[in-house]
Parts: sequence; structure tokens; C-alpha cells
Amino acid sequence: MTGGSDAPGSRRWALASFVALTVVVTGGAVTLTEPFGTDSSNADAGFPPGTSADGVENVSRLVDAHRTALATAGTYRVEQRINASRPRGSPRPDRWKWNQTARHRFDVASPTPRFVQRRTVVRPDSRVQVEVFATPSVWYTRARPSDGEWNTGGKTRNLTAETFRAWALDHTLDASLSKFAFAYDGRSERGNATVYRFASSEYLGERRPGVRSLPNVVDDASATILVDERGLILGVDVRYAGTAVASVDGGERTVDVSVRYRRSFRTADGLTVAEPEWVTARRESVESSRERPRTRGRELHRALGAQKNVCAAWP
Repeated sequence: MTGGSDAPGSRRWALASFVALTVVVTGGAVTLTEPFGTDSSNADAGFPPGTSADGVENVSRLVDAHRTALATAGTYRVEQRINASRPRGSPRPDRWKWNQTARHRFDVASPTPRFVQRRTVVRPDSRVQVEVFATPSVWYTRARPSDGEWNTGGKTRNLTAETFRAWALDHTLDASLSKFAFAYDGRSERGNATVYRFASSEYLGERRPGVRSLPNVVDDASATILVDERGLILGVDVRYAGTAVASVDGGERTVDVSVRYRRSFRTADGLTVAEPEWVTARRESVESSRERPRTRGRELHRALGAQKNVCAAWP
């Protein structure tokens, strides 16, 4: 957590730190590792939508193609990782992101689209697990700290299937990718697909995004994306280095921080996104607790009615 290997010495990151990246599929996740390899021999291969040999020319067009690929597949997996670090012994900034991994499964093809998430958040003294199941009409969540029991909650919602699908296909890629000027950095053949790499060390975003961001001030930022021929963004790796404010003993201290965000997307034909057993048990428990008072009320009403009839029959 603190003083990790990601902590920058000078907070100056060069593009060379990750210009050679590849796509590896492990357990449904796409990770960025070295080396990527060389360009394929097919020099005439077309580029993904919104991109060219000059780089990413139209982020919106690329993201639209990405969403189309997910919607066409109907079922897909998303993995997200956040790793934040600061020099060992330095105080934790007021705005902090604990190291965490989240794995999502989406089904947007079914008449009732659904979503399942499993997230693990790692703190210095605990590990919190969170699970989510959602449809247009329900949203169930349960959480468990490493030293406790599951705490389950649920709520109803009134969304249309189309509204839910639009949410499921929106992974805020427009906002994150538009902060960088991506240059084309090679391609490689992976099975029957061509994977294109685009990298950027030119940050176009706000250098002082504010106290609610980490870092509060961005000194350097870099990003790499891997895209297949359809425009599906297989992997996103974004790194920020800068400073954040920590409140200490009534004052403030500036702390060097670095944050790495990674996301991977993988389409999966026939992926099952079923309602978990814990959701079924929760729903049945709630429905049972609602039914019992009504049953008691009907029994009491019948008993009072019978008593009234008996009293009326008395002389």
C-alpha cells in the first residue's frame, strides 16, 4: 500500500516505460505485459474505427465501435484494477484509492439484461469483499470485511431495459481516453485477430483536477490501449504521477503519489450471468417477511368475524 514499487522517484515517466506491451488472456482478463512484438507482415491491414497509422484520431468513433462490439456479442467480461502508492512512511492523502480488483460480467442480449460484480478492496488491516447483482428492476449488494459476516442489502429500481443496457455499455472511456494524444505504436497477430497498440505520454487533461481527484495535481501521465480490428478496446493502462494533500495535526502536507488504472474487456459468447444464490435467499426472505403480517391480519379478521357471529347468536 505505502512505499510500493510504483512510487516514482522523480515523478517523471517516459513513454519508454511501457512502449512494448502485449495482450495476454488469463482467466478471462486481458493484461498488458512485455514484449508486444513487431508489426504483422500484413502492412495493408485496416485500422480500427477512429484510428490510423497516425494514432487515435477520433476517440468518440473508437468508443462507439467498442460499444457496438460489446452489444453485438451480448455477453462480456470486464476487469478493473486500481493500484495507488506513496513513499513509505508518508501520511495517507485526504483523497485516497485503496488497491482493488473488480470483475464484472454483463448480459445485455437477454430481454432482462443483468450484471454481476465481484470486488476486493485491500486496506492495510483488512480485505473487504463486495458483490453486486443488478437488473433494470433490482439492485442487490452484499459486503464482508475480512473479520466479519456478509451484510446484504437490496433495493428496487424502475429502469427500462434499454436504459440499463446503455448504462452497462458505458464505461466512461470517452472521458479518460480524450485526455491523451495517442500515437500508433505497432500491431501484432494474436490467433485470428490483429491487435493494435496506441500509446501516449502527451497528457491533455487538467493538471490540477481538484481535491476530489488522485493526484490532486498531475505532474506526469501516460496511457496505452490495445484495440482489435472491430474497435473493441481489449486493454487500457493509464498511469498518473503527481501530488496530493494530506491533513496532518491541523495542517497540510503534500505527498508524492502515483496511481495506475487498468481495465480489460473480453467478449464471451454464451456467458451465463445468473442470479446468485445469495440474492435468491435475500429476496425470498424479504417476501416471506412481508407475507407473514398479511397472513396474521387475515387470520385475526376471520377470528373477529367468527366471534361477532357467536355474540349475535346469544340471547
